[in-house]
Amino acid sequence: MEMCIVASEKLGYLTDDTPKPPELSFTYNKWCTENFRVKVWLIDSMSPNLMSRFIRFSTPKEIWAVIKKTYYDDGYETYIFYLNERACYELIGYPNWWDHSKAPRRNTSKSLNISSE
Repeated sequence: MEMCIVASEKLGYLTDDTPKPPELSFTYNKWCTENFRVKVWLIDSMSPNLMSRFIRFSTPKEIWAVIKKTYYDDGYETYIFYLNERACYELIGYPNWWDHSKAPRRNTSKSLNISSE
């Protein structure tokens, strides 16, 4: 997913390099539109049970921070690459050669409990 966002020149919405402007600023409406676009990309790349956990966050930066904390472990670069690749394909469509049965395995012992409040 990160690759898709970077390719769309929207990485700043995940890193806060594109901060929210004041509401009276002439760039506020554009920022809101782009902010929600990136949020939709992230949410749409998730399974329905994950969507309900992340939809409550107001910015992609908040969503991305929780995703990174939950799923990123320094030893799982291959799995992270697979998730990014799969998320991109879920947005634009899977190629004919994609084999859904060959997903890399990941250690699930480190997970963050995200509960709705």
